Amino acid sequence: MQQTLRVPPSAPARLVVLARPTTGPTIRVALVQPGDITDAAARQAAGEALTASLAGQRPDLVAWGESSIGVDLTSHPEVTAALADLSRRVGADLLVNVDAPAASGDIYKSSVLIGPGGSLGAYRKVRLVPFGEYVPLRPLLGWITRHTKAAAQDRGRGSESVVLHAGAVVIGPLISVEATFSDLPRRDVQLGAQLLAYQSSTSTFQGSWAQPQLAGQVAVHAVEVGRPAVHAGLSGDSAAFDARGRELAWCPSTYRGVVVVSVPLGSQTTMYQRVGDWVLAVAVAIVVLAAVRSRR
Repeated sequence: MQQTLRVPPSAPARLVVLARPTTGPTIRVALVQPGDITDAAARQAAGEALTASLAGQRPDLVAWGESSIGVDLTSHPEVTAALADLSRRVGADLLVNVDAPAASGDIYKSSVLIGPGGSLGAYRKVRLVPFGEYVPLRPLLGWITRHTKAAAQDRGRGSESVVLHAGAVVIGPLISVEATFSDLPRRDVQLGAQLLAYQSSTSTFQGSWAQPQLAGQVAVHAVEVGRPAVHAGLSGDSAAFDARGRELAWCPSTYRGVVVVSVPLGSQTTMYQRVGDWVLAVAVAIVVLAAVRSRR
């Protein structure tokens, strides 16, 4: 089976999609990358328009980037209904990302899976960015928000890892900076995740090395836990990797559009998956002992 590429006429030429022969089950994932759009309503509209263009292409899952929805879905059932209708028209579940105040006033970064019948479950971000999403010791350091772009209001912190079910496929959702942690995808796999799905928004670093670096981290975790992984960047870089970390698709930060890639669901049990961070501790110990022995 091969990857299917859909590129709008205005898209830049630099878009890499590697076709690899595969055996066994696959999932067709659409990565939506509308670009750096400040207005929340316009951002959501761009994601909806790109997703609507997938009608007839039969993806299994459509992944949007972080902060792709700017309203709380619980408080706005009409938005949930519109997304459910979009899911029905495209024939695929939508993995969107909500960054908006709830009715209680609290703000969470949440991955929400939307199917034809509505919400299928949600994951609240567990690891937050200091100052970007909360201010440590706010009573003492809160004055920073008057002079910087530090978070004016702390985001709420999720309490646990969650997996979501897109049809028969179990997805482990993770958000933004969580792509830099190894223990989180390991937990998702322990809960049964067959595919890791990362969502990010790195427009603060638009066009810099930070965007491809974050997307590249996803390949590392795919290898660590022996599961395929996709990364949907709101404005780049979006990418997909198989369970051995081999690149299946890459959309640079200059790309605007949607790409559909067939991701093999093959998996393997890795040493890191078996024993966790002890692998890293042993590796560091071996390097230190080798260095000491070499000096002697």
